[in-house]
Amino acid sequence: MNSKYAGIVFLLGILFTYGQKPEGTPKAIISGKVIDQETSQPLEYATITLTNNKRPDFIQGGITDAKGNFKI
Repeated sequence: MNSKYAGIVFLLGILFTYGQKPEGTPKAIISGKVIDQETSQPLEYATITLTNNKRPDFIQGGITDAKGNFKI
């Protein structure tokens, strides 16, 4: 009887372990390139901000590289 319960607990433990995402795993990656509208040149070191209307306290951001590329 105890081995039956131990087997059930073991299987549930495996299910819960595989059901969790590892810490630091991104849910999505947003990338792009920032280009000046007037000169059509990439903007170096421009600030990128990603906001959430449902959770205004949760803000992500980044900065473009020397070629205007960013990845959040």
